[in-house]
Amino acid sequence: MDCKSKNIHYTETELMLLAQLISEEKDIENKRTGATDLKSKAEAWERIVKRYCSEGCTPRTSKQLKKCWDNMKQKYSIFYC
Repeated sequence: MDCKSKNIHYTETELMLLAQLISEEKDIENKRTGATDLKSKAEAWERIVKRYCSEGCTPRTSKQLKKCWDNMKQKYSIFYC
């Protein structure tokens, strides 16, 4: 996937969609770090990327979406209580 969207800000709609998609993926917030856990997390992120891009949002990589999610958790602690 092309990374031309690096400097494009996330819209409120994109942020809400990302939060919804992550809430549907139980593996994302799993704190375990075993090989199988990391693999299932990576697969979950790829599913999120596919669904995110299919909704007509600005194409993003899993790395970009992970960073956005981490920033959202820090900014809005209600997501991560």
